[in-house]
Parts: sequence; C-alpha cells; structure tokens
Amino acid sequence: MDNSIAYRALPIGLCSFDLDLRYVSINAWLAEINGISIEGHIGCTIEEVLPHVAKHVSPLLRSVIDTGVPILGGEVTTSTAALPEDSRTFRHSYVSITSDSGVILGVSCVVEDITKSKELEEALLRRKDLRFERILATANDSIISIDHAHSITLFNKSAEDAFGYKAEEAMGMPISNLIPERFVNNHTMHIRNFAGSAVSARRMSERTGIYALRKDGTEFPAEASISKITIDGETSFTVILRDISDRREVENEIKATLKQKEVLIDEIHHRVKNNLQVISSILSIQAYKETDRHTFDILKDIQRRIGVMAHIHDTLHQRNNMATINAEDFLRSIIADTKSFSKNVFDNISFTFNSDDIFFDIDHALPCGQIISELISNAIKHAFPNNQSGNIDISLLRGEGGKIELTVADNGVGLPENFDFHNTKSVGIQLIKALVMQLNGEIEMLGADGTRVQISYPEDLI
Repeated sequence: MDNSIAYRALPIGLCSFDLDLRYVSINAWLAEINGISIEGHIGCTIEEVLPHVAKHVSPLLRSVIDTGVPILGGEVTTSTAALPEDSRTFRHSYVSITSDSGVILGVSCVVEDITKSKELEEALLRRKDLRFERILATANDSIISIDHAHSITLFNKSAEDAFGYKAEEAMGMPISNLIPERFVNNHTMHIRNFAGSAVSARRMSERTGIYALRKDGTEFPAEASISKITIDGETSFTVILRDISDRREVENEIKATLKQKEVLIDEIHHRVKNNLQVISSILSIQAYKETDRHTFDILKDIQRRIGVMAHIHDTLHQRNNMATINAEDFLRSIIADTKSFSKNVFDNISFTFNSDDIFFDIDHALPCGQIISELISNAIKHAFPNNQSGNIDISLLRGEGGKIELTVADNGVGLPENFDFHNTKSVGIQLIKALVMQLNGEIEMLGADGTRVQISYPEDLI
C-alpha cells in the first residue's frame, strides 16, 4: 500500500509546525475535521486557521519549542467545522522535531478524537453514581459524610428516617446538630484525634456507647464506625450509624429477667442452706442424746453427709459461672470441709492431691464432691485404727478415650478378707456406687497394701 494513502486514511490527526507556529504539514483526516483544505493550512498559523482553539493550543506548542519537553494527552473539547452543531473532545500530544545535531526545528502534533470513549466513560460514571445512589437509598444504616469543617455533605434515606431531617435540610448543617450537647466536645475531639491518626477507619466509642439526637430533640442509642479520606489536603469523614434502640430494649429486658432470676436463686439458696442447717442441728441434738455409741455414730455420719451437701451447695452458689468450676480448687475445699468434721482424727494423716487442668460443671461437681468426702471418711474410720498415722492420696486425671479417672488410695490396713464391695450393706459404699452410676462411670476397689478405689467416668455426661 502507498504510505501516503495510509497516512491520509489514518483516523487520527497528524500535523507539524515550524518555529513560527505555522503549519508545515497536515493529513486529510485532521484537515477535514478543521473544515479547511490541506493547502489552506500550509504556511498559516493556528490563530489564522482555528482561532477558537488557538488560545488552548498555541501556548502548548510554544512550550515544546522553548523547552523541548513533550506534552502528552492534553484534552480539548470544541465543535468542529465538519460537525458544527456537535461538541467533540480531542486528545492532543506534542513532540519537538529536531535536527541530527539536536536543534529544535518545530513541533509534531497528534490529534485523536476521543469523544466516544469520553461518552462511554461518562456513562460508566453515571452508572456508578446511580449504583452508589441506590446503595445509599437501600442501606439499612444511616450514612452521613462531613467535610473538613464538619458540615454535612451526604445524608442518605436511612439517616432521614433515623434523625427526622430531609436530606436537603441536613446538607451543609453542622454534624453537631445530630449529637446531644453533652457529647459534642468529646465528639469533636474524637474526630480531631482520628484525623491525625494513621488508621483510615475505626469504631466509635466502643466502651461507653454513643447517643444521637433527632430533629424533635429526642435521643437514641447507636453504634457507629467512622472512616476518612484526604483529597487535595482536605480530609472528609463518613459515619455509618445504626439505631440500636430495639436491641438496647431487649438487652434491658434480659438484664431485668436475669436480675429477677438471681434474686430467686439467692432466695432458694438461703432457704436450702437454712433447711440443711436446721436438719444438721436436729441430728446433732439427737446424736448427743443417744447413749448407744453405734446410733450416735450413724447420726453423726448422716450429719456429716448433710454438711458436705450444704458445703457443695454453698460453694457452687458463690461462683459466677457454674459451668467452669476448677476441679482441683473445688475438691480441695471438699477435703478441708470433710476434715473439719473429724478434727482430732486427722492429726496423724497426711494428704497428697494431684490433678490435671480439669473443670467441672454442676453435674460433675455434686457427685464427685460427695464421692471424695465419703471415701475420705471411710478411710479415716477403717484404714487407720488406734490413731495410726498414714497417707491418703487423691488424684483426678484425664485418661484414655475421653475418660476422667478419680482415684482415692490410702496406705492403711486394707480391706477385710473376702470383702465384696458389690454386696456390702455399708451405707457409705452403697452411696458411692449410686453416685458413680449417676456419673455413668465404673468403680473398682482394691485391697492390697492399703485400699485403692478407682473410678472412671466420661468427661462429657451428655
């Protein structure tokens, strides 16, 4: 193909100027756009040919000639001779023409018609703006923007509903109009500190909560987050705010219900505690009236068991969370309480306690506490006769298969010959077996070199 034909057919404008800014060359496409023949351009200045664009273009041409620095991508919007009723946008680029020795001889210019791409770009922007407007309109939260002077520049539909202002009323209004007076100074300081911080977004007043002020003067609790952007040295802020009045009302109802339950639990606890104390006192009085030693011991055993139950009940009541009871602390308190029922007996007996990091819930704590107390009492009564010294070792460990292993062992005289704990009439042993069943566990009692009771039960009772 003839290069001259290709040059003329290119859908872009190509031209060149000498040092006096007179046309040296121009292609057909640009000449047609300008509405003047190619010959009509040659030797003329741009002021003579296109006076309406000369004020934009001539300074650029002169700058390239004076400095040699190219200018790329400048935009000019104007009507054309070919389409005088239609505004067109052109992208101009200017590059110096130099001799082999580097002397500037003139300027070469490339002109592109970017009207369609600009229209597409503007359509996309309008579409984005429309999408943004729809997001703002349908957002459930209030979205409010303020400028560097803290004046409102954006106020969406949810903000209108929450505060009672129309958007046109709110625009330009100081943000302080939406804040109760007692919080205005703190809010202003918060924004000032946030503006100078390195973070771009944060939650507002997480610890104390915030309140917003409606147009009618009423207040409502809210939660909010704030973000910032800085353009041309000026920082603007956007707050996303949610009215939490309904949530706060539900929270207050829950708190009131919990308070009522706490009062009820306290009342039940005191009544149970008082009743157990009354029963214990009756048993104590009856025991000391008995002349028969065997009956006296039975009554004191019953009193001890009730005392352990009362202690467990009291210990659990004093804890804020009965779902996480430290097993070691709890069982040590049970051991101490059991020892208090036999003060003189424990003088020659030492205790060792070993426990993994295990936590009880109430379904574990009640039976385990009673089992420990019963086993210790049995050891005291039967393992160390005649005030014999010895040791009781207690361990609470995690075993295999999600099992908890509770062991109580002593180095006393051991079990009687032919002792069968499955068929014994001992009230204490029967009580222990019943408590182990409550834990869905298994029990084994060994009598060599003292007595060793091993209980295994699943950690998860559900």
